[in-house]
Amino acid sequence: MITSTFKQEVAEFIDSKITKVVLNNGAYEITDFIMKSVSDNTLNLNYLIPQGTVDTVTRIELKNAAGTVSDNIVNLPIASDTLMIQTIFVKEE
Repeated sequence: MITSTFKQEVAEFIDSKITKVVLNNGAYEITDFIMKSVSDNTLNLNYLIPQGTVDTVTRIELKNAAGTVSDNIVNLPIASDTLMIQTIFVKEE
């Protein structure tokens, strides 16, 4: 079994690597997070997608200087400023 301490360290490592959010294959990049925190083996990211930057979000990539950390295909219409809350859980299965 992986210890809770190690899972917390992995979540903190992932947190240290994520430097930006890239939407729709580079159509818009977000580098300012409203909140970025790690607690209980969970990384929480809050960021704003301003109205008018993209009509619909179809892909969300979390990136660092070396490349992609996480990649998600989505379908999210942006009709107004949209607060995104993204969570990454570190767990053993």
